[in-house]
Amino acid sequence: MAVAKVKPSEEEEIVVLPEEDADVPPYGSLEWLQYWSSTEGQLPTPIDVSITGSLSYNCPDLRWINFNVYPNKVKLTNTGYTLVVSTKWKAERPYLEGGPFMEKHMLSQIHFHWGDDLMKGSDHTVDKRTYPAEMQVTFFRAEYMTQEEALRHPDGVTMICYLIKYGVNPDKRLNWIIEGFPRVREAKTHTKIGPYPMSRLLPMFYEDYFLYWGQLPTTKGDSFSVKWLIPRPTLFASFEQLSEFRKLWDPWDEPNLANFRPLQERQGRHVFFINPHWCKYNSLLPMPRDEEAGVTFLSQSYQKYPWLLPPQNHDELARLLMKHVQSPISISTVLCPQLSLQPLNFQGYWDNNQKAILSNTGETAKFMFKPGVSKPVLSGGPLDGEYIFEHMQFSWSFDNSTGCEHLVDDRGYAAESQLVHYNSKYESFEVALTQTDGVAIVAFLLEASEDPNPKFQNLVQGLERIKKFEQRTKITAEVLLWMDSDDLREGPYYTYKGSLTMPPYNECVDWIIFQKPVPIGIKQLTCLRQLHNVDDQPIEHNVRGLHDHPGYSAIFIKQ
Repeated sequence: MAVAKVKPSEEEEIVVLPEEDADVPPYGSLEWLQYWSSTEGQLPTPIDVSITGSLSYNCPDLRWINFNVYPNKVKLTNTGYTLVVSTKWKAERPYLEGGPFMEKHMLSQIHFHWGDDLMKGSDHTVDKRTYPAEMQVTFFRAEYMTQEEALRHPDGVTMICYLIKYGVNPDKRLNWIIEGFPRVREAKTHTKIGPYPMSRLLPMFYEDYFLYWGQLPTTKGDSFSVKWLIPRPTLFASFEQLSEFRKLWDPWDEPNLANFRPLQERQGRHVFFINPHWCKYNSLLPMPRDEEAGVTFLSQSYQKYPWLLPPQNHDELARLLMKHVQSPISISTVLCPQLSLQPLNFQGYWDNNQKAILSNTGETAKFMFKPGVSKPVLSGGPLDGEYIFEHMQFSWSFDNSTGCEHLVDDRGYAAESQLVHYNSKYESFEVALTQTDGVAIVAFLLEASEDPNPKFQNLVQGLERIKKFEQRTKITAEVLLWMDSDDLREGPYYTYKGSLTMPPYNECVDWIIFQKPVPIGIKQLTCLRQLHNVDDQPIEHNVRGLHDHPGYSAIFIKQ
């Protein structure tokens, strides 16, 4: 292979670029990066990396998939030579795609290197500076199925190396790992930790990292060609955290004070600086004042089959799994994945002294608090943030089985009560209607009963006074007493992302539909059916028709 050597400046090392050759992939491609594994993959590691002497190279953004998903188990092992974090997953494990990868790379394991003082311990140096420790995360190409098989291929394994700086305060990301150290002091011992998602440990980046090829030696005397990535973001550790590493024992029952490898010469190899972005005065970025959450995505498999997610993920991912559809819908309990979320929190719904208005809009009966009154607030469950009560409305029909808008297991009910709320982060209900997370509606299915429900009596008395279109009457929050507080706190419900069931039908609603129907007397239902519309005719049916939806768009929640 013919190559051209670029003459370095006084501060730069030699960078070797290929001349045009039929056997060399085009510069700028991912294949060109991979090409250098054939000539540089057996060069010794670790090395010093620096912006000076590196070759800027553009790649697609690196994507972190499933790193928020909780593993089934996390095991911490003291091998006698290093500390290994390994995981087991019931379904799809975390993986990387994009960046320098031509195929997705699966997370395999994590291990650490450290030194006997704060001045050394990292395998790699950056700008010729050493650090007290280093965390190395192993990924393997998915098509090879296992790390052992992937090591036999030059494109099989990638190692991401996080430098660990000294920090005055402990790094919270390391706490749940170090918590297990006392149980693995002796060599060849292991313990369970967590489990927590890998996003709790790994700083996730999509640009601004170094890449080079080099050899990975093993304690068994083997060596393999590996792609090495050193991100500019780092971890940090306090003196106390770093001291915990040195308390681990080696195979000879002595403290394993240091296990970092000696630095090797670069030997003219390429060090690529992938997608440079941040300040370039230093090769490593400063420690952030506040912990920054990385961006991780959910794989298509989990989006298609959300019931595969572990229970710990239901709270944070339920909102992501559901897509907005037109409402109302027919819900099948059998098809709904069953999750557990934080409890719903109803605040201020039973303050009986609050003044309100009950009105006949010509389409429904609407209950609203008077302006200036402190309104109830809904939070928890599938909702992100607080939602302010806007109004309560009803749907009904001329019989006792077609008056509810939603069907559950193909069963209908006499009526449906809907409590409409808007997201407190928007200045008004009208603004919230234009946002996908703008509205939350809590729905109750009303079941016809021979006996009247005394808790509806205040509402019934108000309905008697608004039979005509645009009639209004003063009322109090006592009309909400039919909502059983125990059922609201403990009762199971369905939730899905849908739309308003009245014009303009915006897809802006998080629906919450309680499974347990609320009894209402047949004579009490008559008070709804005798309300008149704008044409002075009885409103006998104000139910919107059902809409199709994916089977998993609704989720069954057990509080």
